Amino acid sequence: MDNAIPELDQIKRQLMTLHRPKKPKMLVVDDEPDNLDLLYRTFRRDFNVLKAESGIRALEVLGIEGEVAVIISDQRMPE
Repeated sequence: MDNAIPELDQIKRQLMTLHRPKKPKMLVVDDEPDNLDLLYRTFRRDFNVLKAESGIRALEVLGIEGEVAVIISDQRMPE
C-alpha cells in the first residue's frame, strides 16, 4: 500500500533534512577555475565548500561566513 496521504512523502523529506548533521565548511582558494572546480567536486559530499578566486576574495568570504574547518589555498596567486 502506497501512502494514503500524498503530503506524507513531502513531510517525511522535510523531517529527514532537519535531522541531517550540518557539514563543516571548507574554503578553497585558487586563481585557476579548473582547480577550484576539482576541489569543489572532490570535497562537496563531506563539506560545505566555499570558493574564492583570490586571497582578497578569501578574506571577504571569511568575513561573511566566519569560521571554517579547513582552508586549502594555492601558494602563488597574483592577488
